[in-house]
Amino acid sequence: MPEQLQSKMKEYVSTWVNYPHIEVLPRTQEQKVFLFCDKFGNRIKSFIKAFMRLMRECGIKDATIHTMRHTYASHLVMGGCPLRTLMELLGHSDIRVTEKYAHLSDGHKQDAVKLLGCKQRSCNITTV
Repeated sequence: MPEQLQSKMKEYVSTWVNYPHIEVLPRTQEQKVFLFCDKFGNRIKSFIKAFMRLMRECGIKDATIHTMRHTYASHLVMGGCPLRTLMELLGHSDIRVTEKYAHLSDGHKQDAVKLLGCKQRSCNITTV
């Protein structure tokens, strides 16, 4: 697991988000037992039911667990994550499955031209 992701996970497991106020609070001793728990530290028995209830409370329609996975992948690509790394993080066995996110990283074209020493203002990059 990449070091940056490890540090984010450590941050995540040390905090608890109090809905509906969206307050990020330190976890109590009781909340440290389960990753997905309520404010009293009781484990959430059905993550999917809890997720769907939260989506309803937030007024978000048509969101699924897979939507979160897709959003995670999209944000990584838009942040500059290489597709090969994303493939490994998502557990894809074939890069072609991961390539559906490639359109989100058009910045890679500019980066490639910069390798030639070309100034951005003097280079017009077009896709053929």
